[in-house]
Amino acid sequence: MTMQVSFEKIDVTPALPVRLSGFGKVRWAQTAHDPLYARLLLFSGEQETLWIQIDWCAADAMLYQQIAELTGIHTPNLILSTTHTHSGPCGTVRCDQGILKGLDPVFGDYNACYVTETARRIADGVQRLRTRKQPFEWRILRGTVSGLGTDRHDPKLPSDQDAFLLELITQDQKRCLWTRMACHPTVLNGENLMLSADFPGALEICFEDAELVAFVNGSCGDMSTRFTRRESSFAEMERLARMAADQLKTLLNQPEPLSPGESLTLSVHQNTFRVKAKVLDPVEVAEEKVRTLSAQVEQARREGADAQALRLLESLKEGAENNLLSCRNASGLREIPLSVSCIRLPSVNLITVPVELFSKLSNPVKTRWNAEFIGYTNGYSLYMADENAFDQQFYEAMSSPFEKGAGEQLIREIGDWLATL
Repeated sequence: MTMQVSFEKIDVTPALPVRLSGFGKVRWAQTAHDPLYARLLLFSGEQETLWIQIDWCAADAMLYQQIAELTGIHTPNLILSTTHTHSGPCGTVRCDQGILKGLDPVFGDYNACYVTETARRIADGVQRLRTRKQPFEWRILRGTVSGLGTDRHDPKLPSDQDAFLLELITQDQKRCLWTRMACHPTVLNGENLMLSADFPGALEICFEDAELVAFVNGSCGDMSTRFTRRESSFAEMERLARMAADQLKTLLNQPEPLSPGESLTLSVHQNTFRVKAKVLDPVEVAEEKVRTLSAQVEQARREGADAQALRLLESLKEGAENNLLSCRNASGLREIPLSVSCIRLPSVNLITVPVELFSKLSNPVKTRWNAEFIGYTNGYSLYMADENAFDQQFYEAMSSPFEKGAGEQLIREIGDWLATL
């Protein structure tokens, strides 16, 4: 059967007021600055493959399983990616079990009604897409986008600046851009009190000639706009989105021809890796770390530290606070299952992981594997940091449920698995 495609976006903005997710403080939004969407891309050939991108901080098995049951599309052909906006709604993951147990100060109480309604809206959208599938043309473009994100601790360190673009144009000239870059969507900080998709939503507005522009996030566990943003504001969010869009448009202006849809080969492979969990500190040790770092933050404020230096210290304190929450609510897990997928396209392997992967872990293997990594996909299991982050006691390592060295081991195991495909 010849491959056909269909795509659309669905408004999933929750009812207001709603608590905002992502930062360890209680924030209630009374209004939405911009709508939140689920973006759907359905490939219909010998079998259906559905890729969903949603403007949430995180999604777990609860949404995934409901979509699978309602649509009949299951692993490995159901792919669910979140953008990781920190101005989206709380309640999208369960914090009463598993490795997220006790993290409700960050992600809120589970909102079963909202998640179920979102799954229903997505399933209804899939039904529409099944009646609208069309022949299409496509091309894949790869390049770089600089100036959006850098390493979160030292902007001079190498980070993932690579961009991937899948352009699809249907028979009736509707255009979809599915793009992957790596950067925490945290232009809007913990002071923001409005719902927003952050820069991924603003990015779509920059492409007036496309019906759908979906941003899926790369290996951004160690990357953000901390050193590139001039301020935390909606104007700055839009400036950075325009800057990224301009570079993507330059990429799109390359003389790479479109290919007919029947030449697009697509296969999805899935494997579950069991990764060692960290041995948690005694609660009293974790409490002492929080006290020590809290004192350092207060001292820096008194001494008038600059904003970036203060934010670095605050992030270390936040990591210690997340570690304390985990220690107080220890799940007893010794291993954590991670669902990893390989989406094989004609000129690239897209490796999806359900973690906030450090670019320092994935960058060394990308060329060898002809791969781009996509995080926050098919689950959410917090940070996967490199060994140096543990040595430095960075926020990401303190917040991670995995033991030191687990990230390096996971990359080795993924490589062994890819060699068998």
